[in-house]
Amino acid sequence: MKLTFRVVAFSVLCELWMLPAMAQTPEDVLRSPDICSVRLSVLRKRLDAVRTDEQRAAAAAEAKTWTCYAPQPGHPTAQEKRDYIHRISQYASDAEARYHIPAAVIAAMALVEAGYGYTRTAQHAHNLFGWKAPVRGAPPHYVLACQDTAGEYGNKDDNRCYVTFDSEQQSVDYVAGRLASGFAANYASANDRYRKETAAGVGVIERTQNWIAGIAQPYNWQPLTYARNICRLMRSPMSGSDEIDTDSNLYRLSAKAGEQISLSTLAADSRSCNAITVPPK
Repeated sequence: MKLTFRVVAFSVLCELWMLPAMAQTPEDVLRSPDICSVRLSVLRKRLDAVRTDEQRAAAAAEAKTWTCYAPQPGHPTAQEKRDYIHRISQYASDAEARYHIPAAVIAAMALVEAGYGYTRTAQHAHNLFGWKAPVRGAPPHYVLACQDTAGEYGNKDDNRCYVTFDSEQQSVDYVAGRLASGFAANYASANDRYRKETAAGVGVIERTQNWIAGIAQPYNWQPLTYARNICRLMRSPMSGSDEIDTDSNLYRLSAKAGEQISLSTLAADSRSCNAITVPPK
């Protein structure tokens, strides 16, 4: 027990020692070589060591009101949601034309993962999908300084560095292109199935839901919950629902000209988003 405590204590001291000697501002700290993975408790101490009293107070106040992955408090408003959906729908449609993966799903993913454009990563890095940068040798990236890399305060997520994009459109195009490349076996299988079902005339609701079910594992750490949430946002992008919003549903982005968008095209026992299942990894 004593040995374990000493090892942990020594590790933390080493992490603190690694703070660059010339660090004079929070920006200097966030450029340190180990920033992507250093423990949150250590990072907080490093930042507090170079912050002014005013900066420390502001950081503490923000931490109380704005949890790490949530949208900025007070956002998005209903109008902000509508504006974001409009923008992302166009980018996703362009991506489907280029990569032949479903715009309806890509748009829904960008809604939930970016908090309609109001998460920290969306605001500061135009990163709408939480796409990670390499831990070492990363190109310019955004550091989500509140992220717990070691599970000290809750869920562990071991890389707090995110790819920085020039625009929302670039973020959508990049992630769609990566998913379309089929770099994971489940992605390749889902892509092939979607293209075949599109050519064969399988209904847009069924084929888009099959695609998100196919990529959810390993894309998200809670694949079944994620796939079902995406299903609901495709049906009603403002709030998520099992019912289809005839005016604003996202299936329209992937539907062929004149294609019917109705739950009646599905078997009765598969019309709820809860009917979605996810294949194993």
